Amino acid sequence: MQSALTIEGKVSDFDIVYSGAYLARNTHESEDYTDYSLFYDRAHGSGAYYKDNAGNLINPAQHILGRDHYTKTSNELRITSPKEDRFRMTAGVFLQRQVHEILQDYIVDNNGMQFGSVPPNNISVPGWPGTLWLTDEERVDRDAAVFGEASFDITDHLTGTRRNPPLHLRQHAVRILRLRCEFQRKSGYRDLFPGFRAVPRGALC
Repeated sequence: MQSALTIEGKVSDFDIVYSGAYLARNTHESEDYTDYSLFYDRAHGSGAYYKDNAGNLINPAQHILGRDHYTKTSNELRITSPKEDRFRMTAGVFLQRQVHEILQDYIVDNNGMQFGSVPPNNISVPGWPGTLWLTDEERVDRDAAVFGEASFDITDHLTGTRRNPPLHLRQHAVRILRLRCEFQRKSGYRDLFPGFRAVPRGALC
């Protein structure tokens, strides 16, 4: 869904323009992850940890099911002085907020046979049988800008103009809702890249 609105009006002799927009979009993905599974096995022997509930080795091939939800809201307010004045100016402010909700489910389905989720072979993410890795996070980006331009007619044929580049402020935050990897915890997989930690501080891996 996408929509936009523009409102034009006047306050005294000043022109006022407001513009707003809203976007919401969902996407669904299905990706093959088999090549990574084979690389991990060759480099680290990780295939030895892919077992079913009975402890039998299974096919370590993975695939990813992903869902993304995007929203964007923007607002701009602009004011312009009368064009016939010797001194003229335009000034405005812009605000925008974007949200990206991410769900990435890394699945080992073993041709329909359940990936280990029962001790001592509980490699699945708790509550997500067959899921080796689960990412559930929310990213929020905020943008703000102030802008302006002023012109002055020095003579009938000469005008001086000053444009201020937009004063732009931006910040973003990522809120981790769930980031679980029982496999990394149990298999010693971190030893593959000593000193490297691929998940944010505070995650559950």
